[in-house]
Amino acid sequence: MPNLILFEGTDGSGKTTLINNFKNFLEKKKKTCQIIDKLSIDTAKSITSVYNKAELHKLTEIYLRVAREFSKINAIDNSYDYIIIDRAIISLISTINIYGFKTEEFDAVINKIIEHYDIYSTVFCCPPFEIARKRIEERALTTKTPLSKKEQKGFEYNKMIYDNLVSLSQNKKITGNQVLIIDSHENNEEQCLKLVTEFYKE
Repeated sequence: MPNLILFEGTDGSGKTTLINNFKNFLEKKKKTCQIIDKLSIDTAKSITSVYNKAELHKLTEIYLRVAREFSKINAIDNSYDYIIIDRAIISLISTINIYGFKTEEFDAVINKIIEHYDIYSTVFCCPPFEIARKRIEERALTTKTPLSKKEQKGFEYNKMIYDNLVSLSQNKKITGNQVLIIDSHENNEEQCLKLVTEFYKE
């Protein structure tokens, strides 16, 4: 049975960097690692493209996001030692909350997703919001790429998303059997990796 880990965090949290560093660490230890994200699976990539380009009703977008989560679940390969899903149930529930719907209305589908995860844990990357926002803006300038549709909605909107994610990371019903919360500003890349490797020490 592989170790299933959900990595969560707002934009600019250092989540992707930590995932890649952890994967490199595991491979050096002769452990196999599958990373599943919104762009690594063809179906998930297509779904993401639809709601990024089109102006959709909020409920339509939520159900597209649900479909994307199931496409990521279907991509899980249990032959790996570790499986990392980049953004999952916490991000989905956050979107439901931010769009003004009651989580209870989606309990059946949320419970089904968690049921498919079976045994899992969560790593939540959580620098101060102002730091994460600054990283996003600096990255956009450096790479000369525009902010995403969500990032363009400004400071207050993205702060609301951040606060919601932080709150949800405290909910043991959705974080799995363990949760590791990392301040990826207080800790540098090396320290963040050490926290994760110690947390999952075999």
